[in-house]
Amino acid sequence: SYGAVSTVQAIAWETGSPGAVEWLGLFSPITLIDGVQTAFLGATSAFPGGEGPGAGTGVVYLFVVLALVAGSYAVLMRRYRRVGL
Repeated sequence: SYGAVSTVQAIAWETGSPGAVEWLGLFSPITLIDGVQTAFLGATSAFPGGEGPGAGTGVVYLFVVLALVAGSYAVLMRRYRRVGL
C-alpha cells in the first residue's frame, strides 16, 4: 500500500493539489507513522515536497493510528478467545 499511496501523493503534488497529499497519507501504515512523526516530533517528511501534515491534520493521523492499534488488539483477543487461549 505504501507504493500506491506514494504514487498517488506524487501525482497530487505534481498536479497542484498539495492539500490532498497529506490526506492521502492516511491510507498506508508507513505514511501514517511518517505523518505522526512529522506533526508531533519534528521529523522531516518523506511526503512529496517534504511537507508533512501540520498539527491539525496530525491529530487525525494520531487517531487513525490509535484506532488501528485498538482494532488489531480487539481482533487478536477475539481470535484467542475463539481458540480457547
